[in-house]
Amino acid sequence: MKNLVLISFVILALIQWIVPGSMIWKKERILDRGEAFKFETAPVDPSNPFMGKFIYLNFKEAYSKFPVHEDYISGEKIFVSYKKDPKGFATISGISKKRPATTGYLETTVSYLNREKNSRILFFSLPFNRLYMDEYKAPRAETVYGERSRDTTAHTYALVSMYKGDAIIKDVFINDTSIREFININKNTRE
Repeated sequence: MKNLVLISFVILALIQWIVPGSMIWKKERILDRGEAFKFETAPVDPSNPFMGKFIYLNFKEAYSKFPVHEDYISGEKIFVSYKKDPKGFATISGISKKRPATTGYLETTVSYLNREKNSRILFFSLPFNRLYMDEYKAPRAETVYGERSRDTTAHTYALVSMYKGDAIIKDVFINDTSIREFININKNTRE
């Protein structure tokens, strides 16, 4: 009986190391092997500006005016392929119910399909919308990002690494300056 308890304990201890280790390994693989795309951000709703120790992001590429020829239902799994425009920003190059052969795509779900007279607009959820940061810098970064994302003269975007359907935000940029550098340069920003 003591051997069974000891073996069970060892197995549980291994599982506690293997599960987080595999999650870390998966994220690192995306960062190492993934292709980086720039996603333009959209202003954040000021009524819910900050939740925890991260920056909450909205994106302009969360819907498609790309020609949608199939019917989709809410919650359905889809694959959204991307290409880079001349400035390096992500643009949708295809939507499919089947996994594409390339690596620059996201596996996501349909939010809803808006049928208008002569067109269909497909809204979907992006599997990334938060940039986690140091708990002391995050509130200042959130304030700076919120102000700059509503400023029409500023250009804000997230650099996202994609690999075989998964994606991770590498960094957020304001006018091509990392938000981490931006808040260090602009320490007088209101908090």
